Amino acid sequence: MVTENGTIKLSTAMTAAMQKELTKPALISSLIAIILGAAGVAVFLVLEIVSIFIETEEGYFFMLIATAAVLGLGIALRALLLIAIKNTAALPRINEYEFFSGYFTIDQTVNGENVLHNKILNNQITKSKETKNYLFFYIGNVVYPVLKEGADEGELNTLRSVFRLPVKGATVSLSGGENELS
Repeated sequence: MVTENGTIKLSTAMTAAMQKELTKPALISSLIAIILGAAGVAVFLVLEIVSIFIETEEGYFFMLIATAAVLGLGIALRALLLIAIKNTAALPRINEYEFFSGYFTIDQTVNGENVLHNKILNNQITKSKETKNYLFFYIGNVVYPVLKEGADEGELNTLRSVFRLPVKGATVSLSGGENELS
């Protein structure tokens, strides 16, 4: 929502749904690795059984090692991602964002207690991504998710414009906020 000071204030709960949406490409990749690895191991087993009855060239052992490695990596990646999703849901955190013209602030609360207040300049954002329900802003490996629900299209377009995402209509004007934080 646009405040009387000309800033955009949004709140985002760090939930399992947010973590799933953030890690969706990696979850899909891990599933593909599991399927390909399992198929490769199955083909190896079939070839080994066939080689008992029919003389074939040996050398399938490398295939077993390669596909088993892909299968193992897929399983490990999926397990790590599911643990991250579970851990996100275990700790109730809420990020309160306030967007000014050149920066934004984050106030994070955990179990009702404010544990973080941070000011981030817009030019510090190295990557931004939009999904169905969120805008994700990155500084290196740190991700700042912003829930789109609760913001109107003008506010979302302003954030898209500021963080180099495709704009889908009119924007709103943000105040500089120079007097509020230094």
